[in-house]
Amino acid sequence: MPGSMTSAPRILCAVANLQTAAIVQRALSGFEHVDYVSSAFETLRATNASTFDAFVLDVWLTDWSGVQLCRQIRADDPHVPIIMLTAAATGDAQKRTTRAGANAVIETPDVDTQLSATLDQLLQGAARYTAHATVIA
Repeated sequence: MPGSMTSAPRILCAVANLQTAAIVQRALSGFEHVDYVSSAFETLRATNASTFDAFVLDVWLTDWSGVQLCRQIRADDPHVPIIMLTAAATGDAQKRTTRAGANAVIETPDVDTQLSATLDQLLQGAARYTAHATVIA
C-alpha cells in the first residue's frame, strides 16, 4: 500500500469522463480504499455519509464545476489533500484551482505517471500535520 499512514487512507475520486476514470483507477490501484463517483452531487452525498482522507476531482463534472466542488470541500476541511485533474493545466486553470484550495493540479495525460506519487506525498504531509496538531492540542 502506498503511504505510511497507520491505517489505509480513504480516497474519494470524482471523475465524469469514463476514459479518465479508467486511467485514475489504474493509477490508484495500489491504494486500498478508493471510492469513485462521477458527479459533484454524489461527492457531497458521500462526504455527508463518511470521512475521506483525500480527494481527486476532475475540473469538469457533469453537474457542477470541479473547482466549485473543491472550494466547498476546502471550506469544510482546510487540511484535507485535494488533487484536481484537468485536460490542460494552463496558467488560468492553475490559478483557478489553486485559489479554490487544490494542493496539486495534474493534467490528464500525466495521471498515469504523477497521480499516485503526488497523492502519497500529500497524504504523508497531512499525516504529519495531524500528528503535529495532536501533540500541540
